[in-house]
Amino acid sequence: MPIYELAAIGAATCWALTGLLSTGPAGYLGALAFNRTRQLFVALLLGLYVLASGTWQELRPEVLWPLLLSGFIGIFVGDTLLFTCLNRLGPRRSGILFALNAPIAALLGWLVLGEQLSGAAVIGIGLALCGVLLAILFGKRKAQLHQWEIVKGPLWLGVLAGLLAALSQAIGSLIARPVMASGIDPLAASMLRVAVGAFCLTALTRLPIEGLGRRAD
Repeated sequence: MPIYELAAIGAATCWALTGLLSTGPAGYLGALAFNRTRQLFVALLLGLYVLASGTWQELRPEVLWPLLLSGFIGIFVGDTLLFTCLNRLGPRRSGILFALNAPIAALLGWLVLGEQLSGAAVIGIGLALCGVLLAILFGKRKAQLHQWEIVKGPLWLGVLAGLLAALSQAIGSLIARPVMASGIDPLAASMLRVAVGAFCLTALTRLPIEGLGRRAD
């Protein structure tokens, strides 16, 4: 199996585990505060690698703005909406909704970049949408109730947050795609994207608005 498919499977596995591990802390801290702490930690680790490896030199001026914009939309907006959805719908439903970022990215690539969609790809996108709808509305049995399955607040509001999170992630990926295709070090690019998200989240939670610093959902 090619390395890219393995990377995609690994990323999906990490996202699934993240949803399970984040349920408690995200619920306690709130989406904004939890995501800020998470992004600061990741930015620090990636920053240490980029400095040690010297790959920071690949962050040339022509790639900065696409990566900055990609980080703002995909990390700052997308991740915050994802953890808002997680707090409202639980890890199973939020993970299912967020999985729509892949078909959304495919559709955006077709609309914006002129990429070709085969008949099989269109059928796959349709099946993914139907599967998400069924899993959200009918994906549990009364005999398998768990605290993670409790819907907090209106279902439609949590679903909207999840869909917007998937859309933001897809747009962020689409913006970064030409830069990544140029062969830039992926960890250096990720460091810049995450750093943008961490900076915006820190600035937002420092505003003198009640609830932003801790629970904001």
